[in-house]
Amino acid sequence: MKLDIEGAELAVLKDCASELHKVDALFVEFHFYSNGENKLSELLSILESADFNYFIQNNSEHAPFLKQSKKAVSFTVEIFATKNNL
Repeated sequence: MKLDIEGAELAVLKDCASELHKVDALFVEFHFYSNGENKLSELLSILESADFNYFIQNNSEHAPFLKQSKKAVSFTVEIFATKNNL
């Protein structure tokens, strides 16, 4: 399953969490903003509850530890997940 839906990834995973047992492998491009609430831990908790292992790769053009301008900067991480039993 692949999710790259420009910020709606968490909402979709919450909605289909009870069906994730049917998925063996998952790719999520998770989007968040420097001035917003980071819900990455909530997304990872959903994956862990569905018995996934995951690898996270930073795919952002901007480094989060650099001083940012006053406008929001978008960050993206790629999450590759597979079932523990695979």
